[in-house]
Amino acid sequence: MKLIIKKAINLIQKLVNDGTFKLQRKKKETDFIRNRKINFSDIVIFVSGLSNTSFDFERINFCHVASIESASNAALSKARGKVDFSAFRELLAQTQKLIPATAGFKGCRVIVAGGERTAATGQEERIIPARKGSPD
Repeated sequence: MKLIIKKAINLIQKLVNDGTFKLQRKKKETDFIRNRKINFSDIVIFVSGLSNTSFDFERINFCHVASIESASNAALSKARGKVDFSAFRELLAQTQKLIPATAGFKGCRVIVAGGERTAATGQEERIIPARKGSPD
């Protein structure tokens, strides 16, 4: 599983640093053209890595790890508003290809995170318990 996670992280970094991906996934043509503390790849990686902790903790930790001068909550929110939601949908679509169908998380097989309606079924996907004996 560690190898899969490493491949997923490398794929995300490759995609967010790709100029074509950036051009297609920003909301306006004028977004992310000036050098700011938080660029396109930084904000996409930040939002993709958010966990279920306080936003302030996430912000401080991310700025430290990414060697970004402390960014305010407002700056992060403004930068996030410039990224089209399709960027995150594309990242999910590309990274889920790396995860084998038998891989599980804490006894469950993860189909879609976030309860988003899928285009295929038009219904919310749910976390389905894996059969006993399947790998976690």
